[in-house]
Amino acid sequence: MANITQEITKKGPFPKPPPPPGGMFPMHPPMDGMLPGNEIRGPFPPADGPWPGTGPNPGPVHPHPPAPPHPPFKPPVRDEFMDAMNIQNVAQMRNYIKMMLGAPVICIEISDQQLNFIIADTVKYMWKYYFREGNYRDYLVMDLVPGKSHYKICDELESIVDFQVSDWMGTINDLFTLPHNALYNTVMSMGSSFTGSCYSNAGGFGDVLGHWNAALVWLEQAKMDFGESYTVRYNEKEKELSVWPQPDHPVRGLMEVYKRQKSSKLFNDVIFRRMVVARAGMIWTNALRKYTLSIAGGGSLNADSLYSSYKEEWDDCREQIRLESPLGFFEIA
Repeated sequence: MANITQEITKKGPFPKPPPPPGGMFPMHPPMDGMLPGNEIRGPFPPADGPWPGTGPNPGPVHPHPPAPPHPPFKPPVRDEFMDAMNIQNVAQMRNYIKMMLGAPVICIEISDQQLNFIIADTVKYMWKYYFREGNYRDYLVMDLVPGKSHYKICDELESIVDFQVSDWMGTINDLFTLPHNALYNTVMSMGSSFTGSCYSNAGGFGDVLGHWNAALVWLEQAKMDFGESYTVRYNEKEKELSVWPQPDHPVRGLMEVYKRQKSSKLFNDVIFRRMVVARAGMIWTNALRKYTLSIAGGGSLNADSLYSSYKEEWDDCREQIRLESPLGFFEIA
């Protein structure tokens, strides 16, 4: 008995058991419901080395196929035909007007200098009256200097709408300011429910939003009554801005303006093209009305009818500009 106990409690090393025959783990007997021949088998690591793919120089066991290359970037396809039809400069615009009037099939008796003035006058008309095409709304930051009331402005401005002093009353995060006193306590007094009654003590987000909007209206009125304000006037001919009253300290404000579109950007506008052709046709046919012109075959050229058709086209473009611009902009501008 003592020999058996000593044999059991004897510490290693123990001899390594021989590998099973066939290089496979021993077959387990079939489990319940498993047909004979479906015994569980499994590979085992070789006795003289690590698993394949491990060790100091692992080799690829199941190499993954390389990822497919990304397709090359393809820029969007441009419409080459429409790109070729775009007008890029004044010379192309003059050629376009002549072709729309009938050249080179018929002789158009109008000079290039006349066409230049027609194009320039139509661009100015678009700047002044065609909102979102000839001009667009923008905002500029303006710094007023103490003791100075006249400022030179960039040439692309068409008109100035408004000038507001920024941060006169501070913000909600500035202590002891009107926005802080009027809005901060309202935000911090929000209850735990979205519902609330304006006529009871049950506060909630409903009450908070009502108080918040009322406070904003009150702050806007306080700004109008007690705030710092300036009147600005824009001289378009001199490109000069006048500010009244003259500030006695540095002031930064936000100015709402209308900026002019670049003239080259207007050359491909449909309304602009119609207007320059109609205007050129009016000038050309107005000169023809001074003479009685006969054509081959015994006919005559009715210049009055041609002039009326071009004049009707011009008036139709002006009406379309009026309809597409905001209400009141066409008349105010």
